[in-house]
Amino acid sequence: IEQCNDFDSGLTGMCYRDYEKGRDAWVANKLGRALEKFEAGLSSDFAAGDHVTVADFKLYEELDKSRIIEPGCLGPYPRLSAFMVRVAALPRITAYMASGDCIERPLNNPHAQFK
Repeated sequence: IEQCNDFDSGLTGMCYRDYEKGRDAWVANKLGRALEKFEAGLSSDFAAGDHVTVADFKLYEELDKSRIIEPGCLGPYPRLSAFMVRVAALPRITAYMASGDCIERPLNNPHAQFK
């Protein structure tokens, strides 16, 4: 979870600072390295083994934000891509995402340059 929090801090900070300039640098210098680490660390179906834990939801959130900011970024990472499908297929997640309670955007509050 701490690696996800560290990643989120950089991602969210980029959305509040000069997003147009910062986005390209973030994608070039941060995103790929983080995704490589997440891919390497995902050795089973879920982040902490064969069962869902809170870490899976945090990782899913970060990967989902990454897909919004840089569509196709998970393409080179088959384990992460499969992980996203597995988490989205969990019955309660599927039901939530199909409900009116699910809000896909904004990712950030109105003060952010990228919402």
